[in-house]
Amino acid sequence: MVNEIASVEIAGKLRRNYSFATKYCSFHAPGAYPKCDGNTESIIWAYQESYGFGQFTQPELKDYPKYKATVVQFRSHFALSDFSFKQLDNFLWGYGREWKEGGE
Repeated sequence: MVNEIASVEIAGKLRRNYSFATKYCSFHAPGAYPKCDGNTESIIWAYQESYGFGQFTQPELKDYPKYKATVVQFRSHFALSDFSFKQLDNFLWGYGREWKEGGE
């Protein structure tokens, strides 16, 4: 659903609003859709580089089914199954923001 919502034609140009689409779906079904934006992608990739918790490439994070599977792998690998997607999103977004700003 995310990939379908993300693709919009505006004034004859195809636009991809991926982050918006993930947030929209998450708002309507938080248990089924983890959010994705630049902060969450950055920190998930940093964890992948450090711990190798999954089988994915960085560009695959822009494909929502692969992104969601990666978040599920992340949650499982780090024993975070008790945390909802929303709780995990809050952590990933905040830590990703801090990490991108150089506060590693």
